[in-house]
Amino acid sequence: MVAVPSTNGQPAQRRGVILRRVSTDEQEDNFSLPNQQQQCRAFAEQQGIAVVADVYDVHSGYSLKRPGLTQVRELAAAREIDVVIVWKLDRLSRRITHWGKLLSELEDAHVSITSVMEPWLDTATPIGKHMIMTLVFVAEQERQNFMDRSAAGMRNRADKGLPFGGYVPYGYTAIVQQVSGRSGEVVRVGLAIDPLTAPRVVWIFERAADGWSTRRIAKALTAEGVPTPRTSAHGIWNSGTISRILKDFPGYWGSPASFRWQKGEDGHAHHKRPSSEWIPLSVEHTPPLVSPQLAALAHARLATNNHVAVRRVHSPESFLLRGGFARCGGCGGSLAAFCTWDTKAAREAGEPPRLRYHCTRNVSRPGICYDGTRNSISARVLDAAVWAEVDAFLHDPARIRRKLAQVQASDPTATRREQLERQLADVETERMRAAEAIVKIADAHVSAPLYVKLQELATRADSVLADLAALEGERTSWEQMQAHLTRLEAYAERVSANIESLTYEERRRTLFALDVQVTVWKPGTHTRMRMASRCAGRARCSRLGSRPSASRMRRARRLSVR
Repeated sequence: MVAVPSTNGQPAQRRGVILRRVSTDEQEDNFSLPNQQQQCRAFAEQQGIAVVADVYDVHSGYSLKRPGLTQVRELAAAREIDVVIVWKLDRLSRRITHWGKLLSELEDAHVSITSVMEPWLDTATPIGKHMIMTLVFVAEQERQNFMDRSAAGMRNRADKGLPFGGYVPYGYTAIVQQVSGRSGEVVRVGLAIDPLTAPRVVWIFERAADGWSTRRIAKALTAEGVPTPRTSAHGIWNSGTISRILKDFPGYWGSPASFRWQKGEDGHAHHKRPSSEWIPLSVEHTPPLVSPQLAALAHARLATNNHVAVRRVHSPESFLLRGGFARCGGCGGSLAAFCTWDTKAAREAGEPPRLRYHCTRNVSRPGICYDGTRNSISARVLDAAVWAEVDAFLHDPARIRRKLAQVQASDPTATRREQLERQLADVETERMRAAEAIVKIADAHVSAPLYVKLQELATRADSVLADLAALEGERTSWEQMQAHLTRLEAYAERVSANIESLTYEERRRTLFALDVQVTVWKPGTHTRMRMASRCAGRARCSRLGSRPSASRMRRARRLSVR
C-alpha cells in the first residue's frame, strides 16, 4: 500500500474519492448509482478513509473523457487524495490501455486504487497490478463478445429488411410489437409517417431545393414557432439540425439503410461508414417522405450554397466570379478571391485594395501547376471581360433561339432507344424459344443447357432494362435543357434593355442561369482565359491582351466604374 505521512507519531487518516459510473441515462434512473454510493461509503468508513469527494459519470467505460474521472485525476495531480474507491474495477475503465495510463499517473501522485468487490487487490505491488490488468483484459474481452453478439443480431435483422432500435427520425413514429413470452418488452417493426411532422420535413426539402440556406430555413421555422425535434432545444432551430434532416437519413428519399454509423474510440462520437458497408432496408417498413429527385436537387443546392458562401471574403461584391465560376487551367481547382494592400497603413487609411483571383492549390499541392509562381489574375479585368461576353449573349436573343432549335432537333436518346428496344425484343424472342424447347424435351440432362441459357438471357434483359432506365434520365435532362433555354430566352428579352442596371445578385443569378464556367491559365500561355457556357453552345477564348471591340471596351469600362 502507499505510505501515508504521519503527524505526532500517529498515522494520518487517508483521504479518498468515490468514483461511480453507469453507461446509459436509463441506468442513471435506476438503483445502480445509489447502490454503488452506499457500498463505497460503508467500505470507506470500515477502512477509516475520509471521503473528500463523491463523483459519478453517465458514460461508456471505453472513454477517458469523462467529467467525473477528469475530476479524480485533477485531485490526484493536486495531491488532495490518497486513494480512489470504486465499486468494481470496471467502473474506472474497461480498456486495458487506459488502465496502464491511469496506474502510471496515479502511482506518480502516490494514489492507490481500491475496489469494494475486489478488496484483496493491491495496486502498490507488481502482483496486484498484474492481477488488475488480467481482470481488465477479461472484462474487455467480455464487452467485445457482447458487442459482436449484438452486432450479429442487428445485422441478421437488417438482412431481413427489418428496422431495429435507435432514435426515431423526425417525421416518423415508431411501430412497435409485443415480444412473445416477455412481459412489457416491445420491438420496433417499422416506421409510420407522422401526419404532424412529416409535412415539415417535405417543406424543409422543398426550401432547400429552392436555394434556401440551412440557416435561413432554421430561422423561418423558429419564427413560426415550429417545435424542434428535441425539446432540449427550447424551440430554437439551428442550421446543424436542418443539415442532419437533409443529409443523414436516406430513408426520407426511399433508400433506408442500417449500419450507416460506427461508434468512435471515445465511446460516444459516431462516424459515417462508407455507403458500400450499408445494409439496405425494406421501403415497406420505412415509407419515403420525398422523391429521390427532390432530395437530389436539395443536396445539389446545398453543395452550391456551400461552394459560393461568402465566409471570410473581405468585399464579396467586388468579385463577380467568386465561388467556383473561375477555375485554374493548370490543376482545375477553383480560383479564390483575395483583397490585398501594399501595407497595413494603406489598409487602415481606407485605400482601395487590389482585387485578384488566386489558385490556392499552387501552394498547398506543389507539383500540380506550381512552378514558383501562382496562377493569378486581376478580378476587375476578368470580371469585366466575362460580363462583356454575357452582355453580348443577352443582347442576341436569336442566338438563344438557334441553340434551342439545335437542341430540339437532336434528341440524344432516339437512336440509342431504338437499338435497346430491338435488343430487348430479340432477348424476349430467344427466351420464348428456349422455354418452348424445354417444354418439348423430357430429359432433364438434355434440357439443362437451356436452363443455363434462360438465366443468361434474363441477365441480358436486366442489363438492357437498366440501360433504358439510364437513357430515360438522359432524355429528362434533354427536356429540362429545352425548358431552361425557353425560360432563358424570355429572361434575356426582359433584361437586355436594362442590363447595365442589374444588381450584383442579379448578375450572379444570370451567371448561374447561363451555367458559366471560366478557365484561367498563367500568363504566357497561348490562351489566358476561356469562357464556356452550356447554354451559349460554344466556348469563347481571349488572350486578355488583344484589343477588344469598341462596344466591349465601353461595357467593361462602365462595369469597372460601378
